[in-house]
Amino acid sequence: MALKYQEGASAVNHGDYAADLVRYAQTFWNRGARGYKLKIKQDGCPEQELAMQLNFEIVVSAAEADVEIYISDLPMAPGNDNISYVEGGYLMVFYLNGVGDPYWVMAHEFGHVLGQPDEYVELEVTAQPSGNGVNYIPDGPAPVVTFIGTATQENASGGKGQTAVNLEPGFPTPGEPTYTFNTNSAMGMDGGQRIYAENFFWVAIESEKLFAAEGTSISANIILS
Repeated sequence: MALKYQEGASAVNHGDYAADLVRYAQTFWNRGARGYKLKIKQDGCPEQELAMQLNFEIVVSAAEADVEIYISDLPMAPGNDNISYVEGGYLMVFYLNGVGDPYWVMAHEFGHVLGQPDEYVELEVTAQPSGNGVNYIPDGPAPVVTFIGTATQENASGGKGQTAVNLEPGFPTPGEPTYTFNTNSAMGMDGGQRIYAENFFWVAIESEKLFAAEGTSISANIILS
């Protein structure tokens, strides 16, 4: 990955801090990966259970990078959202003065780089008078995030299952007509620390694709360590 600087940020003043944030994100996801293994089955071969480790390497040239991170030092001010985000899975805009703890936000955004969806949703709400003031009722049922694959299936990408993550009712959004549904996960909001098996299903799916590209058929899934 390549670090780039904009909106007042520079390699001289912010390079070490940005690199430290990236290292934290790598440690965060590898800590979660220790709870799971990649199980591989191939006809005629013993089953293998492999540990998973993610390595993020910072390179100088953007041409050598799979991911570009644009570091911004834009100050918090009216009209500036300063909400970090990822586009297309490979381009991250990261606000040093953004919403939330910078270390956790970097770990969350790296989840998006790894293909993970947000596990929180804001829905419109309806205001209903009550004896104590106003209740805000979400318009519609609690949302669900669906992942391809299940932790127990034999083939992660063969259409043998999906995992539905039910988002829990959270809280009305201050000053806005929305209601937040959330999970206590790294892909939720407000500093969630948990990383679940579904956050690594992509490893099994991509492993099957890599073997298939070499003409070898395997079955891969994620199991508990």
